[in-house]
Amino acid sequence: MLWLQTFGGPIVFDDEGQPKLAAAQRRNLGLLSVLAVAGLGGLSRDKIIGLLWPEVSAKRARHSLTQALYAARKSLGSDYLVEGIEDLRLDPQEIQTDLAAFEAAMQQGDDEAAARLYRGPFLDGFFPPTPVFERWLDGQRAGFEERAVSVLKRLAECAVLAADHAKAVEWLRELAAIRPGNSAITVQLMQALAASGDTHAALQRAQLYTKIRRDDFELDADPAVVKFAEGLRKSASRVLVPDPPAPASEVFHLSAAASSTPGEAQGADPNQQSGAIVLKTEVTGYRYRGQSRRRRVLTLSATVLAAMAILLFNRQSSPTLPVFSSSILVAPFRVISEDPALAYLREGMVELLSTHLADDSAAPAVDAGAVLQAWRRAGLGGRSAEPVRDTVVSVAARLGAERVIVGSIVGTQKRAVVRATIVRAASGAVDGEGQVEGPIDSLTIIVDRLAAQLLAAQAGLPTPLAERTTNSVPALRAYLFAAAAYSIGDFAIAADRFERALRVDSTFAIAALRLGLTARQLHDDRLERHALALAWRHRNALTQRDSAHLTALIGPRYPELSSDAESLIAWETAVRALPARPEVLFGYAAFLAERSGYHLAAPQRERVMAALDRALALDSVFVQAHQLRLELADSAVELPPATPFLRWRLAVARADTATLARLADSLSAMGPANLRALIAASQFDGIQLEAGTRAVTVLRNRNPAADAAMDHLLAAYSFATLARDTAASSDLVRAMQRASPVTRVHLRLDVLDALYSDADSVSAAQAAHELERAIATGESIDLAADACVVGQWQITGNDTSGYRTVLNTLQSAPPTSDVHIGTAAAVCAPLLNAQYAVSTSQPNARDLVQALDTLVMTSPAAGDASVYAHIALARLHRQLGNLTPALQAIRRRPYLAGGWPRYQATAHLEEGLLAQQVGDLPGAVAAFTRYLAVRTPAADARVPVVQATRDSLANHLHGNGPIK
Repeated sequence: MLWLQTFGGPIVFDDEGQPKLAAAQRRNLGLLSVLAVAGLGGLSRDKIIGLLWPEVSAKRARHSLTQALYAARKSLGSDYLVEGIEDLRLDPQEIQTDLAAFEAAMQQGDDEAAARLYRGPFLDGFFPPTPVFERWLDGQRAGFEERAVSVLKRLAECAVLAADHAKAVEWLRELAAIRPGNSAITVQLMQALAASGDTHAALQRAQLYTKIRRDDFELDADPAVVKFAEGLRKSASRVLVPDPPAPASEVFHLSAAASSTPGEAQGADPNQQSGAIVLKTEVTGYRYRGQSRRRRVLTLSATVLAAMAILLFNRQSSPTLPVFSSSILVAPFRVISEDPALAYLREGMVELLSTHLADDSAAPAVDAGAVLQAWRRAGLGGRSAEPVRDTVVSVAARLGAERVIVGSIVGTQKRAVVRATIVRAASGAVDGEGQVEGPIDSLTIIVDRLAAQLLAAQAGLPTPLAERTTNSVPALRAYLFAAAAYSIGDFAIAADRFERALRVDSTFAIAALRLGLTARQLHDDRLERHALALAWRHRNALTQRDSAHLTALIGPRYPELSSDAESLIAWETAVRALPARPEVLFGYAAFLAERSGYHLAAPQRERVMAALDRALALDSVFVQAHQLRLELADSAVELPPATPFLRWRLAVARADTATLARLADSLSAMGPANLRALIAASQFDGIQLEAGTRAVTVLRNRNPAADAAMDHLLAAYSFATLARDTAASSDLVRAMQRASPVTRVHLRLDVLDALYSDADSVSAAQAAHELERAIATGESIDLAADACVVGQWQITGNDTSGYRTVLNTLQSAPPTSDVHIGTAAAVCAPLLNAQYAVSTSQPNARDLVQALDTLVMTSPAAGDASVYAHIALARLHRQLGNLTPALQAIRRRPYLAGGWPRYQATAHLEEGLLAQQVGDLPGAVAAFTRYLAVRTPAADARVPVVQATRDSLANHLHGNGPIK
């Protein structure tokens, strides 16, 4: 058997490992490599000629190809090397290739095998025979390199999560060899080396990186690498615990970047890739999940990070990420049946179940053939032979398996019951059990369900998860890993793995629900809407309790808006169903707080605070619960400084400038969850706007994927709008236009900004005209989103002639739940109806506005309307002369939900004016003060209004002096 190696330089070996065809025969190697890439599908002679002989006449080229095939067969001593007449392919019985093995490993999820096969760039050192071949080679080389990088990242991620520092160093060295100038990977490798105790090697790596940057790229070293190296040097010289001591839950972990942490960069970085992973030191919370969980103490000794040499942390009630690294052996099943036709299942189940478990590379099943051979050697080949424990242990040890699946089948040719148990080979302890039944002609489905049940049971789930979720073992594996990552607060990894599970099985409803909750923790509004919409589509697969939670989150009338009363019932039902789930308690508290405009009466306040306190008792570092509690508290509450964000928020509340300065310097080291929480709090609360803006810059510099990049632009745009920085706003709108011109996000923003902020009405009119044209010509790809914006513009401008046309367009538009700056038709229609009725003084105007007022603008249903609907509603009430309902409506802004709050300044201003008009002077002062806090120009036109209101309040309080 011949072996064609293409990675790291092309060469053909015989079955004894001797080279048969080397780089000197480049045309023959090129031909074989092209066929290797084509795989079993083969490639036509014309396409091969186009690559290798593009400038030769057709006749001569075909002759040259025939000669090359003859020469390759002769050189390698195989007349059957290449199959086919017109479409040519390599005969896998004669020659195997590293490419085919690499593809097989990728398909099976065997990342380690794939990494071992990738020895270097595809056809490294190969001189292309033609320019066409060179372009083809560049594309292939880049594609394989990207796939190898993704494999190595996953391996490094798993190694770090398993605290296997040696493996982490091994895989990160491979990554660094491919991306030698990548600062993020260099820092990751240095961290892994330091964590393994080899600080000297980590410092040497920094020197090598600096030399590569200088010699190969003519660039200075990235400041992140320099700073990290300096920290290691200081730590090595001091070897002491820093002052103040590290928080109790500091942990190292990796984030996968398309949806988690891309490689951090201070600027353009050679070899920087979107989707890079970053080994980050992020303080994350560990969730308390009931009294049955034991306290675990994990000591990590390493000279790691710029400010520490030895890091000791205590993980309280923290489930670890699932690491199923040991192999598993499927023993022949016991068949209990009077029908001899079922005897094949004794050994057949070994093949079937092993195959279903083999696509899980983290816990590979021992090859079925090897198991059956070993079983027969042990004298257990007969049908009636039953396995003895000592024999099972012996066979498992011989084959390197730590766990064994034993089982039985009872039934007939028509229907059978299959039971299986996972047993630890050494101790005999049971790790999990499963039972399924069904018709024998659906045996594949039965085995799928059994494999998923065993996996769920082994993970310690109280019920057979697969029975209500997915029959896909890979999807379930990704879900379990994601759930564990979520439970320790690593939301970036959790989101990536939940998405991975859904890519395998899009009907996996519980994974979609959990992805929505994870996206909420990450303040990723668009991902939340997408995930919850998917969960709703497949909600029949959820348990009654999870379905109650989903209904509360999304609204019982989804995709339409639900009323206050309906939503309150839904949240109360969810709390009764899941009284120990922090996310449910927080959601209930957030609903009550928002619907009261954050001005809580005593009974409501007691309920909200009780729910938040209970959520925090279950999860002491639930960031959003802490934020909402701080928003509602009369004074700054004590926050556990367990995450960078919470330390920052506590420092803001205490005006601790020293801590704020230290955290500002470490923004680039924070993970996405902390950065996004900081950005959201900065905007919603009008605090530390500069830090929030810098956090956006850090995210944008990590070269995120397209969707994330657009979201980061919107976050930056929200800051610019809040501060009334028209130049920055204009630049960002143009950037959005360049990033996604066909979606017309920039046009919708232009119009909405004129409606709900103080943007230029001339450019807004032009944008509205372009949107109208796109709708009329059928060019609009986000029909409901465009029509909703156009309708609001026309009605606000007293142009009601197109009102019916817009409504008809909305009725015919597809759903827009996954659109940037988009509102679904079912949500926009009642808003436009109320605006039209008020604008044209319809007799039912008050009823329509009141009906709109009862609707809950949940982000999953309302989309972008949740950013501005409370402003629109307040204006409608004011136009009708209802000032108190208008003030209540403007105060019902969504807090920490519904996307970036780009119209928060407008809301503050209009709340202040309304409060002033109804005589709520303290409320007016508070609203005006928040307004000025987000407006950067010190001499804002509203300053005199604010001061006058303060003076009025002071006079009202019997001359106690001006209000600060």
